[in-house]
Amino acid sequence: MSYINSQTREQIAVLAGIVTYCEAMAEDERDEFKRAKRSLQAMMRHAEKAFNAVVEDVDIDQLASIIHTAKNSQFALVHKSNPRANYDSYIIPTQVFDRLMADVIGECAFCTKQGKEVKKCQKRRDLAKCGIVTDRAGECPYQG
Repeated sequence: MSYINSQTREQIAVLAGIVTYCEAMAEDERDEFKRAKRSLQAMMRHAEKAFNAVVEDVDIDQLASIIHTAKNSQFALVHKSNPRANYDSYIIPTQVFDRLMADVIGECAFCTKQGKEVKKCQKRRDLAKCGIVTDRAGECPYQG
């Protein structure tokens, strides 16, 4: 296989994750999981067979890249009504986010927008969508 698109790469990584997740649940010592241990091990074996079948024609470099992606990813259960379930998003370290936002908010401190201009401001909307909100109603909370 010469090229694997991003959707297929993600699906292969998820399949690898299912194998790992089933293995972890089968090793869990809580009663609920002890009762399901054999079923979880069977799920793991079937998922492993499926994974091996899918990656059979994938060249070693692409497989290494997919494994790297899988190891640096995490599963998240997200409710369908949650906006995260409906569009792509990035998960970044908070320190990086804070440094980037310091720049944006620094620009906002010198902003001179008034009235309708404030309501139309895309930066203000983006900051609010990122969860950076304040309680200053009626005016831009980021202006200095």
